[in-house]
Amino acid sequence: MFLAGSALASWAWHDTGHMVIGRIAEREMTADPAKVNALLANLPAKDAAEGSFGYPTLGAGSLGSGPELAGQPSALDWASVWPDKVRRTWMDRPDWHYINYPVLGPGGKAPAERPGNVEKAIVAMVEFAKNTGNPANSRAVALAWVCHLIGDLHMPLHATAYYSSLHPEGDRGGNIFFLRKDPVTHKWEPRKDWNLHTFWDKMGKAEDLGVSVILDRVLDLNFGTPRYTNLNQIQANVGAWARESLQIAKTSAYKEVKNGWLVPLSPFATTVSPEYQRRAQEVSLERVNQAGRRLAAVIDYIFRD
Repeated sequence: MFLAGSALASWAWHDTGHMVIGRIAEREMTADPAKVNALLANLPAKDAAEGSFGYPTLGAGSLGSGPELAGQPSALDWASVWPDKVRRTWMDRPDWHYINYPVLGPGGKAPAERPGNVEKAIVAMVEFAKNTGNPANSRAVALAWVCHLIGDLHMPLHATAYYSSLHPEGDRGGNIFFLRKDPVTHKWEPRKDWNLHTFWDKMGKAEDLGVSVILDRVLDLNFGTPRYTNLNQIQANVGAWARESLQIAKTSAYKEVKNGWLVPLSPFATTVSPEYQRRAQEVSLERVNQAGRRLAAVIDYIFRD
């Protein structure tokens, strides 16, 4: 299934992908939607004052505009994008969005420490959201992080970084793996729409179809919805999801890398190959489907008595 569009145009899946994941979870979960929505109604606005509520930690509102949707956006739609809407505020937690498992290219060496806390953050936020003794606004924030981070972890470049002689400190999940040079200056320019991470955030440009069309297509993909009865199961599965993304990064995102370039790209190339784009779209649709169904199971666990 190849979706039209080849121009290249960081945040996993952008709003469109995250909202599709929220919609799938909403359809697949068995938890009472009224209870889920009631809790998420406590999400603070982006301009909430620092210290106005107890922010959940790893140790323990008003969202603006988004993509156009058919019908009213659901609470899970907005919860799934909330952590990106509070970027650069006191509620932002940048290192919760990713983990950098190494993909080694020529001359690349894995770092002694692995940056990123997405796996730890998912488990901690699930535990916090499930505890009904915690304040409602804090639990709502934790649930929003759960919705968002499960989506992040299913984006292959949120679980990996490519290390090579050209990227000795890693490519930051493709954020500094540039796809072309500036067409005027012929110098590398760190523009968002020219890097590998954003290309995958956009699902290989599949996001241009919009939430409703993508949702119709991915629901045809028949992935089962799991069931979790304890936090240890979720923790084990979170690790498995990260390993899936790492493998996909090796076999799809970085598969055509040769001598530091994404084959058939050259320093002056302007687009990826149609085959590469087609694979990116197929993988992305599969991953948002899996993320939505797995999120549904986690939400069921959180709201199960």
